[in-house]
Amino acid sequence: MYGPGDSVKRSPSLLILLIALAITGFAGVTGVSTPQTATSTLTLTVAAASSVAPLQLTTSTLANGTAGRPYSVTLQATGGTSPYTWSIVSGKLPSGVSLSSTGVITGTPAAAGAFAFSLQVRDSAASPQAATKSESITITSASALSIQVSGNHLINQNGETVHLIGFGAMGSELTCVTSSSASFDDPNALTTTPRNMKAWGAAVNIARIPLNEDCWLGINGVARGGTAYQNDIIAFVNNLHGSGMYAELDLHWNAPGTTLASGQQVMADYDHSIAFWQSVAAAFENDPAVTFNLYNEPHDVSWPCWSAGGSSCVYGFQIAGMAQLIQAIRGVEGTGWHHPVVVAGLGWSNDLSGWLTNLPADSANQEIAGIHTYDDGAGGASGCPADSGGVWNENNCATAIFGAIKAAYPIIFSEIGDLSAGGCTYSTFLNAAFTWMDANGDGYEPWAWAPTSNGCDTPPLLSDWSGTPSSTYGTGTQTHMQTLPTTY
Repeated sequence: MYGPGDSVKRSPSLLILLIALAITGFAGVTGVSTPQTATSTLTLTVAAASSVAPLQLTTSTLANGTAGRPYSVTLQATGGTSPYTWSIVSGKLPSGVSLSSTGVITGTPAAAGAFAFSLQVRDSAASPQAATKSESITITSASALSIQVSGNHLINQNGETVHLIGFGAMGSELTCVTSSSASFDDPNALTTTPRNMKAWGAAVNIARIPLNEDCWLGINGVARGGTAYQNDIIAFVNNLHGSGMYAELDLHWNAPGTTLASGQQVMADYDHSIAFWQSVAAAFENDPAVTFNLYNEPHDVSWPCWSAGGSSCVYGFQIAGMAQLIQAIRGVEGTGWHHPVVVAGLGWSNDLSGWLTNLPADSANQEIAGIHTYDDGAGGASGCPADSGGVWNENNCATAIFGAIKAAYPIIFSEIGDLSAGGCTYSTFLNAAFTWMDANGDGYEPWAWAPTSNGCDTPPLLSDWSGTPSSTYGTGTQTHMQTLPTTY
């Protein structure tokens, strides 16, 4: 038995006839009185071959680290088909450090040494691509560096006098507010930046890292905050240490209450700044190669409020005084290592006329006078210089005020630049200020380690993030630094 369709299968001639009739619309077939025409359109679709970029491992040189201190680097790749899977195919990571399959190298190195290995990244395509690259990490001893106040100067781990020469590394105070993926403007902060800085001279030994209070504490809706931001800062500090450099951590941006910290205020705020410094002190409790800059640029508050704070010190919000910030740090340190604290003056840190008479006591005797000197007259009548475009040591202000402080305490220019000359110019003011500090002070950190693309009002030391000096601010500063001897 078979069904109706089976007759077609068994009769090829009948099948051909039916196909012909379908095409011609039965035209010319006897018994069809009106010829018909049928048109059939055949559409051929050809799929284009997919174009997938080659898989590339884009992470450059890895940051170095310090034994006993947290280490974290996130690897990067482009091309291929994400997500990626990472592995070590030869060599080994430092003991205590591991690589996750998602590309994060993290952990606490157990011991010093040089570690070479090969990284591999594979994509998730049906026919996966793979890319391999040789890398290395150097882990230095945790006891390799220390910095401490001794009388009116600074000493290192060998008891030798140290002058802090370096840079203000801008970006970590602002990037975290809006970026969920980065804490730095500088794309090389966790890789080559310390080496790029060291290339400016044998005396270079510190970088100042501006911090955002809200990002560190993870509050008020910042894009990158809490543990992620803290780990980034710790990694940058360890990267500096790996190149033999100190780090200065600076409370740069803050805000009271639920206000987002998107700039600096007149002074530290009582709401969060005390908790901020308690947390920072705890994170770096066992790192003796770090200094703490209590507040970036105090201004428009009274000297007594600057010193002690208190409930009567309200400038739109209750401020925290320098004494309260010092106590927050010392309370965490207990009987352990006591970090030097940079205490910036008033007038955007350019007025130190009341510094000696209002300085709060520090039980650890680890205070450094922080000075910001630009020739824009920001410090007002008591600033140094007091006028926009003023010459260095105008009216003998540096000798009389800064010199008097130096008789008992270390002094550093935690910022210096020339704004009246256009911000991109190495001027006679800058050269004179550097030369004066070389003879009378304890170092300087020109603002800022950033490229000219940021604008001359930064002012920018670089023409690119690789460390190439800008003209003429960068080239002049680099030339001066290269004349200095090694200071540690």
